[in-house]
Amino acid sequence: MEEITIYLGNKKTSTDSLQAWLMLLQVNTDFKAAFIDLNKKEHQERIAKISPNMGIPALVHGTNIVSDSLPIGNYLNTNFPDVALWPKDAKMHADANDIIEIINSDFNALKEGLPFDFNSHPDIKNNIPENVKADIQKLTDLCLKYRNLNANNGKFLFGNFSIADAIFAPIAIRLVAYDVKLNSNFENYIFSIMSLPEMQMWCNDL
Repeated sequence: MEEITIYLGNKKTSTDSLQAWLMLLQVNTDFKAAFIDLNKKEHQERIAKISPNMGIPALVHGTNIVSDSLPIGNYLNTNFPDVALWPKDAKMHADANDIIEIINSDFNALKEGLPFDFNSHPDIKNNIPENVKADIQKLTDLCLKYRNLNANNGKFLFGNFSIADAIFAPIAIRLVAYDVKLNSNFENYIFSIMSLPEMQMWCNDL
């Protein structure tokens, strides 16, 4: 097996890096991790040699270079098929794709109103805007729709942990960090994400 190296951004700001980190740790293979601060010129020059489009995260596996979290997830699913980062059922796979597209393209009020660098915004906890609350309700309905459909298969959105859960993980951190009051069933799903050893490893440095 050729060596894998993954280049990640700042833990406090790079949500894509968290997503890729979670996916890679599912495949149970040795790898090296290097954290890159793209605000520093020397790091920009370094990553430009590795990832031509300056994409972070970037996974290097032999001569293959894959940038950004979703392509990395697809690459890992192809090269480590026993792990099944995508649901094997075709309908569930399509649903997982749909929810990822929605999470990536929607909920802008939540993402902007609850910044990922939560330590810099302690005042938000007790003053969550109404448009953020509306996004949280939409997100709750979306996630519980799939989690309830697949509850007999496991505790994540599609039973077992999948790429969809990794894409959701930065939102889970936001909701916990800002002490958002949640529907109890949705809170149980958040707890399942936050309880992952991989998540705890990441969050220890936040």
